[in-house]
Amino acid sequence: MLFGDPTEEQREAAIIEKRRRMEKERRERILDPKKRQTGRDSETLLAQIEEKKERERLEKQMEKEYAEYCGQVEERILEAERATVERQRAMRADLNEFRKQHQTFEMRREYDINHPRFQAMQQPIRTGDEDERLGVSSGQVMAGEDLQMAERVKMQKAQLHGWLEEQKAEKERLALKAKEEERQADEAVMAGLAKIEAMQRRADEQRAGMRRETLEMNRAIREETEAARRARLEEERAQEAAHVTKEAGSAFLNEARATTVSAVDPNRYVPYNYKGLTREAVDAIHTEVEGQVVEKQARAAREAQEEEEAARYEQSVSRAIMLEERRVARLQREQRQRLAEELAAQKEEQARAARAREEELANKATDDFFGKFGQSSR
Repeated sequence: MLFGDPTEEQREAAIIEKRRRMEKERRERILDPKKRQTGRDSETLLAQIEEKKERERLEKQMEKEYAEYCGQVEERILEAERATVERQRAMRADLNEFRKQHQTFEMRREYDINHPRFQAMQQPIRTGDEDERLGVSSGQVMAGEDLQMAERVKMQKAQLHGWLEEQKAEKERLALKAKEEERQADEAVMAGLAKIEAMQRRADEQRAGMRRETLEMNRAIREETEAARRARLEEERAQEAAHVTKEAGSAFLNEARATTVSAVDPNRYVPYNYKGLTREAVDAIHTEVEGQVVEKQARAAREAQEEEEAARYEQSVSRAIMLEERRVARLQREQRQRLAEELAAQKEEQARAARAREEELANKATDDFFGKFGQSSR
């Protein structure tokens, strides 16, 4: 789970509780004549506004926590890179120290051959007739005579071969070590990327679920409002039809003579059932009828305006969701591009360091070195 997500049982319980609450509110709206006739549920609208604010607050909190987590991952990656650089620096320092201690100029194999005062430091071929180096039968030691040359050359080649094998093994060991360190660093980076992608998928799924719930809620409210409006119109039409039917058969409005003329005297009228109206009364009735028509038209205009506002609100919500998705996608592309550039720079730096190490550890013997053998009595 991520950022304190609820368990599966808690989510299911929350969904069931939400469905029950919506069904209870819907039943109250249907059973309430005022809400059913006007078609406007202020409490539900206020509740939707509060839910929207809470949802926006949760989204901002999730984005903040996600940014903090990304910062921690980047910090860990930078720390791993610094540790790798520190290990490489220590290796180079150890290598330089080894060269200072065990690969000095005086300790080279060809030091005595390349010494500038080599000839001056050598003893002469003979120091006199009583030179102990001269044998009984030798009047003088011949220049260049070397009876142990073949054995010495063989030993020198064997020693050179051993040194080359040691350097080759050391070079392979260092290369394997560097490769292993590079692999570990790549695994750490890939693990960080996998965590970031998993978090992004979870965030996308949560936003998609919230959008689906919002659309379903808006659709249900719109259908419920439309059903209430149709029911109200049908009820009004039924009431009007019943009223017209009742008034059409009314003896009072039809001015039935039997109800107007007195039963005692046909030339007299019943005062309380008299049907005669003045001109002012007739005009007042017409004015009231016209006012009712205007009020009905105004009510129809308000309903149309409310429907248009609801459509604009739904369109604005959809546009805001689309803009947010584009912004998140743009941020993800920028993060992937930055990470790819950093990985490429690290890989190039590692390759350059590897080439430098190979050049430092090569220490190849040239033809000039082998040409020194057999040039003197040593």
